[in-house]
Amino acid sequence: MFFFYAGGGASGFAFSVAVSLGMMALNGSLPMNLEALAPQLLPFVTFGGLLLSFYAVQQAMSGQFRAAGGAGLGGPPPDADKVFDEVISRVRKLQTEVYYGVRNLSVADLRRRLGDRAKGCLERSELEAAFLEHMDCCPICAEQWADGDIYRVLKCSHCFHIECIDRWALTNARKGKQPTCPLCNTGL
Repeated sequence: MFFFYAGGGASGFAFSVAVSLGMMALNGSLPMNLEALAPQLLPFVTFGGLLLSFYAVQQAMSGQFRAAGGAGLGGPPPDADKVFDEVISRVRKLQTEVYYGVRNLSVADLRRRLGDRAKGCLERSELEAAFLEHMDCCPICAEQWADGDIYRVLKCSHCFHIECIDRWALTNARKGKQPTCPLCNTGL
């Protein structure tokens, strides 16, 4: 019964019976009416049990993937194409900017790029320090920002290299998941 409840269903049950009969035949404890047939049946029962076990395992595995949202062994989830298209559309709409060092940005640009973080800053030096703290490096690849880097600004105001966040989002979309910010899990 173990194989039946472990996901094999009827084929798992048949395998369990075949294994039990095989073990009984090897131990010599078959019922009297089956004892005479044991030498002839043992190879068939064993081979049939093995075939059924492979089938049961395959069915159980594909059932687990379907229950988890997949289409079978290694297949993409059924709505993966739809999710993938939605993610591509949302990623394309995200704001992109070009990184410039603090010396190349005006006070207005610094305030705009900092958003709410600029509220407590009164002087340019405070804005520059806040900008350098906020834009230390790309959190995905951990590379320092360089002049001319193109980055995406998410709704949560976290910034990532365009290729880093696109790869992150599309990898999640291929798995049928809705991508979120790698830092705060806010939806894209």
